[in-house]
Amino acid sequence: MSNHVRSLRGKNLAGCDIPGSPEESYKMMYNYLYMLEQVNPGTKACVKLDEGSKFKYLFVALGACIEEFAVMRKVIVVDVTWLKNGYGGVLVFAKAQDPNCHAYPLAFAILDRENDDSWTWFF
Repeated sequence: MSNHVRSLRGKNLAGCDIPGSPEESYKMMYNYLYMLEQVNPGTKACVKLDEGSKFKYLFVALGACIEEFAVMRKVIVVDVTWLKNGYGGVLVFAKAQDPNCHAYPLAFAILDRENDDSWTWFF
């Protein structure tokens, strides 16, 4: 048996040990975002659904990150990475630069795909 087949078998077995499903986690997302806003004053979170009431976009900016942006250098860097799961999509990060030139998180979003509509919504 090849190493690739063993790795895949191990990944599948490990996935079975995780309680719940992606669908169950999705149902808890609104509770999580509500609690996030309660314990982090000033936090902004937004979920957008498509016409069929399916997940399309998620945006989160923590209140502390928004507040501290005032002392950051006025440089914003946006980066994106593909999500490699059964649902696809992209993870977008917006970062600022602190006075010591270190990356400082501002916001992140999960988008269904990288296109003009999703970028316009994020910005």
